[in-house]
Amino acid sequence: MRTFKIIDASLQTIFLLAALVGVFTPFLILYAMFFIGLLQLTTALVTTILWRKEANRTAVNIRTYWIMVIVYFAGLAVLYAAHSAGFIDEIITGIWFFSAWIIAIYYYLLTLRMAFAKEKTDSQILMRQS
Repeated sequence: MRTFKIIDASLQTIFLLAALVGVFTPFLILYAMFFIGLLQLTTALVTTILWRKEANRTAVNIRTYWIMVIVYFAGLAVLYAAHSAGFIDEIITGIWFFSAWIIAIYYYLLTLRMAFAKEKTDSQILMRQS
């Protein structure tokens, strides 16, 4: 699982750097945003399925991520309906754009913590219990 998270963190870093470089070209930012979202949804699903049950802090963070994603897509559906009815505002669209980046950065930081956190050895666990 740790190797998977290191690869995941590396790929996310590449896409985030591409988005930073693409500040001057809006299409590169949108492409990077699409691929980061796709990668994060896929790896979050794998992490949710494979993660050990005893990792309570990670489980809470993954649940928080999924709640943010569900709210994001539900809001996207509302925005689509509002756009179809002609009630769309550029400010709301901008907020929606930045909320996607907030979710992406949250999951990126979570991935970094899972990939590079020090694993506890059996002796450290036993020392804490006594």
